[in-house]
Amino acid sequence: MSLLDVARQPKTLLEVARNEQPSRARLLTIAADLQSEETAAAERRASVIQAAISATGQEVKREMQTRRQSQVSELVREAVAEELAYQEDEFEKEDAVIQQAASRLAQSVQQAEANGHSSLDRHTLKKQQRDRLPQRACRSTPKPMTLKDRLSSFQCEQLTTTQKRLFLAMLVNEGDTVGQRKRCNRHVIEELAKDKATRQLEQRRMLRGQSRAARYAKLDDERHCRFRPKVKRVDGARSRSADDDDDDDGREQGTQDFVRRMEATERVRVEQLRRTRAEREYNARVDKKECPACGNPQSYAELTQKRKKCPNCGVSYRSRLAWSEIADEFLDRMEQHLRARRQWQQEKALARERAAEQREPKPWSLVRDEFLGRVQLDLLQRELTKELILKELESECSFRPSISAKAQRLALSGDFDERLRRDLERRRQRAEQYELLRRAIASAESPAVSGAARQRQAQVKGSFEERLRRDLERHQERGGLNKKPAASTTTPSMIIATRRGRSY
Repeated sequence: MSLLDVARQPKTLLEVARNEQPSRARLLTIAADLQSEETAAAERRASVIQAAISATGQEVKREMQTRRQSQVSELVREAVAEELAYQEDEFEKEDAVIQQAASRLAQSVQQAEANGHSSLDRHTLKKQQRDRLPQRACRSTPKPMTLKDRLSSFQCEQLTTTQKRLFLAMLVNEGDTVGQRKRCNRHVIEELAKDKATRQLEQRRMLRGQSRAARYAKLDDERHCRFRPKVKRVDGARSRSADDDDDDDGREQGTQDFVRRMEATERVRVEQLRRTRAEREYNARVDKKECPACGNPQSYAELTQKRKKCPNCGVSYRSRLAWSEIADEFLDRMEQHLRARRQWQQEKALARERAAEQREPKPWSLVRDEFLGRVQLDLLQRELTKELILKELESECSFRPSISAKAQRLALSGDFDERLRRDLERRRQRAEQYELLRRAIASAESPAVSGAARQRQAQVKGSFEERLRRDLERHQERGGLNKKPAASTTTPSMIIATRRGRSY
């Protein structure tokens, strides 16, 4: 059999699937083996890397420890050598700096003995104190170094008193040289910051000989304000002399005191306005706490001072209506309202459904008597109340107009009540005619009807008008009306009055 014959042989899908199943199983086993080998190789690599990292870290740690120990040992050796050198060192008595410091100390002592204790004038003493005070400099001015800044605590304890004095003299000399450095000149900076108008104003003041500082907010106040009130001095300012106000310092101090008093007054005014406004807002509230015993509401002062008890009764203030007191009642009312609203909505939906349903109209033969009875009853009620309406109108309207002949001819046809009565009468007569005609036709079609039946059908309880009148009488008896229906008059004046009353 050749390859072409093998290829031409038809193979089913079942045979192909059976041939592929063993090859698929072999592939799965090979893939699982490869994956397990890769996992084992990755674990071996990770373990090798971790071991190398730990070994390197230990070597670095040992090297850092040895380096730190060597540095500490070197520092200890240097400190010991410095301390030994300091202990073996001696001060040279012939040093130029020490000789200069000793001469300065001796010179200061001689000057103090020569000057003595002489009493000075108060103004002279104040001037000397002012000259001795250091000028105001920048905050960056360096301070002279003290003895503790230069020496350690051990060195300070080992020095004798003479050595300490000489060392302090050296520090004073160095401080003088350091203090000669340039400092910020605030006076020059302020002069440079002034504009042209300020310089001209100062020049004019110098020419006039009035070097007054700006003490007021307006030029008018500065020109006319001359009153200087006596200000009570505090304890710290009692030692100052009374003529300090003539100096620039006293004038500046007075300006500062005035500004301070004005600021205090303004603060008091603003605080009073704020308190008044807050008290008004608090008084307008309706949820203020009150005393349950006497009903006294909590004031604004008590609220700000956190006083929670009534001064009269000693009982703690409470809210007028607490939620815990009205919660149950309020929730019950809300539940009842929701229940009633739900019921009302259901009834409204049912009413809409009933109205949507179309009812069959009743025939005229069934509603005719009822309708005509209502109309006749309304007519009789109009006649009963007609006289009362006319009397009320005549009492209010005293004017009686004259009616023309044309209006009288038109009024002969009658008013609305007359026309309604005639219409009802015609309808009643027509109904009776139709009834007689129907009976005649029925008697002609059924001759076998007995005479007794005809007699019962002919019996009439009364006319429609009689039955209606009896109903009206019964209605009047129920309503407490004792008047009988009066005869209607159809004069033109009454017709016009009736129309007016109906329109009214």
